[in-house]
Amino acid sequence: MSELSKFQSPILEGLKVNGYQVPSPIQVSALPYTLAGLDVLVQSKSGTGKTLVYVLSALSSIDVESNELQGLLIAPTREIAVQGAQTMLEIGGHLSKLKASTFIGGMSVEEDKLKLKKCHMAFGSPGRVKQLIEEGVMNVSQLKVFILDEADKLCEKSFKEDLSWIMRTLPEIHQTLALSATFPNSLENTLISK
Repeated sequence: MSELSKFQSPILEGLKVNGYQVPSPIQVSALPYTLAGLDVLVQSKSGTGKTLVYVLSALSSIDVESNELQGLLIAPTREIAVQGAQTMLEIGGHLSKLKASTFIGGMSVEEDKLKLKKCHMAFGSPGRVKQLIEEGVMNVSQLKVFILDEADKLCEKSFKEDLSWIMRTLPEIHQTLALSATFPNSLENTLISK
């Protein structure tokens, strides 16, 4: 737990309550860079702890006293977006004002408008996030951290256009974290064009 002891006590409590005691090798390797605010590509097999890397990094940069959207995660499937939001709320559950929500197809835009009020961290699919930004519902002007979960899949043709559009709307200064089990050339090209 010593590598994790640098977090504020509500986050440490969230880690403890959820059974996280010893960081995985990928967490030990990646967290010093992500917590320093650097853009990082985290490549590791599924099930090795990449989710906790981005959750801890986002939690360390979010100011819960602000009502602005400060973090955005894009995932290729609704299940991954929901899982990420659940992990964020489990680990950050002791931060009393933390608000994280999912934004995926199949929900009304009106419902999403309500969820975006005072939302600190949004988890969504590329198409839905693009729609919400285009319609002026999701404001990304104060974004601090942008996360691509399963980044290799997000660089496939079916997502690439929406992802590129979203990336062009982000503030010039923000941290990008890309998490992936593989590292195809298309991922490098997409991230470099940021």
